[in-house]
Amino acid sequence: MAKAVKVTYTDLKPPILTIQDAIAAQSFFPSNDQEVIKGDAEGAIAAAPHIVTGEVSCDTQYHFHMETQVCKCTPLEDGMEVQASTQALDSVQTAVSQATGLAAHSVYVSVKRVGGGFGGKLSRSCVAASACAVAAQVLNRPVCLSMSLKTNMETIGKRAPYLGKYKVGCDADGRLLGIDYQLYENQGCSSTDSCLDYAVFFADSAYFCPNWRYVGTACQTNIASTTMTRAPGCISAHFFMEHIMDHVAATLGKDPGELRRLNMFQADLFKSAEVKRRKEEIEDFNKTNRWKKRGLSMVPIRYPIHWAGIRFTVFVAIYHTDGSVVITHGGIEMGQGINTKVMQVAAAKLGVPMEIVHVMATNSLSGVNSSASGGSVSSELNCKGVLECCRRLNERMDPIRQEMGGAPKWAELINMCHKKGLDLSEKYMEYPPPTAEGTQYTTWGATCTEVELDVLTGERQITRTDIVHDSGESLNPDVDVGQVEGGFVFGLGYWLTEQCRYDTKTGQLLTNGTWEYKPPTTKDIPIDLRVTLLPNAPNPHGVLRSKACGEPPLLMSCSALLALRQAVRSARAEVGHDDFFPLACM
Repeated sequence: MAKAVKVTYTDLKPPILTIQDAIAAQSFFPSNDQEVIKGDAEGAIAAAPHIVTGEVSCDTQYHFHMETQVCKCTPLEDGMEVQASTQALDSVQTAVSQATGLAAHSVYVSVKRVGGGFGGKLSRSCVAASACAVAAQVLNRPVCLSMSLKTNMETIGKRAPYLGKYKVGCDADGRLLGIDYQLYENQGCSSTDSCLDYAVFFADSAYFCPNWRYVGTACQTNIASTTMTRAPGCISAHFFMEHIMDHVAATLGKDPGELRRLNMFQADLFKSAEVKRRKEEIEDFNKTNRWKKRGLSMVPIRYPIHWAGIRFTVFVAIYHTDGSVVITHGGIEMGQGINTKVMQVAAAKLGVPMEIVHVMATNSLSGVNSSASGGSVSSELNCKGVLECCRRLNERMDPIRQEMGGAPKWAELINMCHKKGLDLSEKYMEYPPPTAEGTQYTTWGATCTEVELDVLTGERQITRTDIVHDSGESLNPDVDVGQVEGGFVFGLGYWLTEQCRYDTKTGQLLTNGTWEYKPPTTKDIPIDLRVTLLPNAPNPHGVLRSKACGEPPLLMSCSALLALRQAVRSARAEVGHDDFFPLACM
C-alpha cells in the first residue's frame, strides 16, 4: 500500500547531507552543543615546543541486524498484546499507549529474544510497534509488521558521522600538553537520539593530558535521524584520539607503538603478541617487496562503565512440584548471552543444576519499568538482581533446611517449604545509586593488529590480531570471548567494508541492500585472531568480580585501519612521500 503513494515535492533545494554541508549552511541544533574544559588548553598549546593541527572524520554505519524491525500486535478485550523485537520494553509500551490512547496497564509487551539489535532496536522499535498497534486497533484483528531490508536501511537511522578538528601541543618526547578539539556530529533531520555527549565524554580515550578543551556541535542535515549504534559516539571519539597519537608520532619522527607504550601498554601484550619480532619482520618484508606492504598497529582502550540511573526488575520463582526454577528479568536477550549468565548465577546461588533453571520471555508485567538493554550493562545488572532474589529465597528457606538436617535434597526441601507455607517467589528491582567517581568501574584492553596490503589493487588481509581484554573474573569466558570477537569484527566492517552513499541531488540513500552495502564476511576477519581475557584481574566493583565486555572491544577495531595506514606510509616513503595523511573509514 505504501508503494502506491506518490509524493510531489515543490520548491526543492539542494539537500544538506554531510557535516561539511551543514557547516557551510550553518545548519546546527543550537541546544545540543557540548563543552568540556580542563585546565588551560589554549595557553598550554601556545607554550608547547611542538604544535600539531589537523582534522579527521568517520562516516556512518548501518546496524545490519539479521532480523529487521518486526512486531505483532493482537487486540484484546481489555487492551493490546504486543510481541516486539525491541531492546527497550518500557519505551515500546509507552509508545503504543500513546499511539492507541490505551492506558499503559492495557498494553502488554513481551520479548522472547531479538534477532540482533546493536542499538537499532532501542528507540526505533517504537516506530514499528506503534504503526503495527494502530493498524491492529483500527482493523480489530492481529497485525504483523515486518520491514524489508530496504525499508529498514532507509528509515530507521544509522551511526552518526563525525568530523574532528584538532590542535595539539606536545613536548619533544611526545607528552601531550594541551588539546583543543572541535567535534561535529551529523544528527540527521532531528536530534532525538543524539550521541554527542558520549563522544565528548570519551574524547580523551586512554591518554592523559593536563589541559583539554572539547567542544561538540550538533549538525542538522536532511538524512534520516541518526541513532544509537554499538558503542555510539565512543568508537568515533576513540579513533580520533588514536589518529592524533599517530599524527604526533609522525610529526616527532617517533614510532607510534612506542609513543603509546610510554603512556598505556603493559608488557604482557608486547610479549604475547611478539611485537618486537613482528616489527622487525615487517621492516624486512617491506624492504624486499615493492608492491606488497605490511603494517602493524597497537591500540589501548579505556571504557568507563556506568550503572547509576539504570534499573531492571527481576522475578525468581520455584515450583513446589519438582523444584524447578523460573526467572523473568527486565533485560533483553539479543545474542549477548544474558539468559545464560542469569541461569548460571541462579544455579550457583541456589545450589542446583542449570538444567532445572529456565528463563521466560521478558514482559512488561514482571519486568515492569525496566531500562533499555544496552551499554554493555544489562547482563551484569540482571545477574545482580537475580543474586539478590536468590539470597532472599535462601535466607527464607534456611530454617527449614536446618530442620531437615542441613543438606536435604533440593526437591524435598522445596516440597517441605511449600507445605509450611513459605513464599517460593521473590521480586527485586536493581537500581544502582550514583558513585562519587561518576562511573562504576573502568574496563581496559589492548590490541595489536598486523595487515598486508596489495599496493596496486588496494586489496588487504588482516594477517593477525592479538587482543587482551579486561573482563574481571568472567562469568562465562566462552560467552565473553565471543563478545570480544564479535565486537571487534563489527568494528572491522565500520572501518574497512561498510559504506553509505546518498544521491547528492535528492538525498536518497543509494546503499540500501547487500548488493551495495557490504558488512564483513569470512574473508574480512583476521586470519589469526587471538583473544585473551586478562588473568588474575578481579573487579571489586562488579557483579561477582566481573566486568562488561559487549561494547568495549569494538573500540580496538580501529587498529586495523591504523595498521593499513602504516603499510600505505611504507609504500609512499619509497617514492619520496613521507608526510602524514589522514585515513578515514569507508
